[in-house]
This record gives sequence, structure tokens and C-alpha cells, in this order.
Amino acid sequence: TSTLEVSPSAIEFEASANNTQNITITASGAWTATTEGSGFTISPASGTGNATIVATATAATGATGKIIVALTETALTKEIAVSQKTSGGEPTVIFSEDFNTINGKGGNDGKWNGTDASGDKLETFENWSLTEGYQGSKSIKLGAGSKQGSAQTPELTNLAGDAILTFRAGAWDSGSEQTELLLEIEGGSLDQTAVTLEKGKFNDYTVNISGGMATTKITFKGKQAKNSRFFLDDVVVKSK
Repeated sequence: TSTLEVSPSAIEFEASANNTQNITITASGAWTATTEGSGFTISPASGTGNATIVATATAATGATGKIIVALTETALTKEIAVSQKTSGGEPTVIFSEDFNTINGKGGNDGKWNGTDASGDKLETFENWSLTEGYQGSKSIKLGAGSKQGSAQTPELTNLAGDAILTFRAGAWDSGSEQTELLLEIEGGSLDQTAVTLEKGKFNDYTVNISGGMATTKITFKGKQAKNSRFFLDDVVVKSK
């Protein structure tokens, strides 16, 4: 009696190149395996009796199709569906700063203008480069009434390739305040070079990084010298 069984009947690659999946062949004789689709290879493509086929993804995305196993000189065939995850699971945190060690005024305490939101000058913080930096409430305030402020991250030493930048920011709450926050990068590119802030409130922002590297730095900068004050918090860079 001719027999042919395969297990499993479907495989799903992880979202990484060279990820492998094994397929167990139970056969009573010689068999061949062929593929339809793209983004993967198989080995071996033929054999006799029981065996294991190793399927390998050729890239981090795009593997799709099927593997067809046929028992030689019979009409018996089995198919294995092939797919690939679009995400490699939980993203890796490359850089994170919540500024929780800064006990100043403004931002997280609900104060967004006046002396209640004006903390002491912050010349340095960790390995950040600050221009017109001030101590906020578990955050940093950048800029003064007539001076442009900026904050540049340290080198993102664990960054390699594409990533996602998230942060919280809010504008100083006065009638003449600018709400455009400029974003700059050294080493790579950003899909947004500016975001619009809301006065008197933190909002969450997400920006895509392309072509990042271990020396990449990101700068947050007020639009102009006059009335471009803002608070910055929870800066995180994660792998895609």
C-alpha cells in the first residue's frame, strides 16, 4: 500500500531572513517536493522513505506560497501552505529616557506657563546635549521667551537600520507661542521633520527612522528663537 503523509500542513516563518521551518515526510517510497510562490527555498527536494524537509525564508518579509510533495509513480500528493509573520514579535527597546529623575516645574504637574512652570536651568542631563534646557516636572523644558531651545539624544549605540521613535511633547501655553517642533537626525532619516504641538498638554508622537546606525543622534528643536518653548518627555526608540 502506498502512503504519504506530511506534518505540519502549514508553516509560518518568523519575520527574519534565514528563519527555518521543518516538515516531516512519512512515505512508503520515493518522493519529490516542488514549490509554488516566492521568498523561500526547500532542501532536499527529493528522497526515499521518511525524511525531513527544511524550508528557509530568504528575507524578513514576503514568503508566501506552498510546498507540494508527490509520491513517485502514484497519484498521492500533499500540500504545505507557506506564510511569514509581518512582525518579529515584541520590538526591542534601543533607547529610552523618561526624565523621572528631574524634579523641576512644569509639564507633568499640570503647569504650562508663568513662574509655576519655570524650573531651574538644566545645563546637562546624562549624555544629552541641551540648549536652553530647564528642569521640568519629570520632563525637560526647552527654550526661553527669546531663546531657541533644543535637546539632542546621546548616540543610539544599539541602533542598526530602521526603527520607531516615540515621544511626548507639549507647547508652552501662551497666546503667541509657536507650536511647531522641529526634528533632526544625524545618521539616517526621519519620515517627519516637524510635528505640531498642543499648548498646555502633552501628546504622543510617532516617527519612523530609516537607515539608523550606532552613531545616530536625534534633535528636538523649537521652531524659532522667540516664543517656541516646549516640554519633552518619554523619548523611546524601538526596533521595527
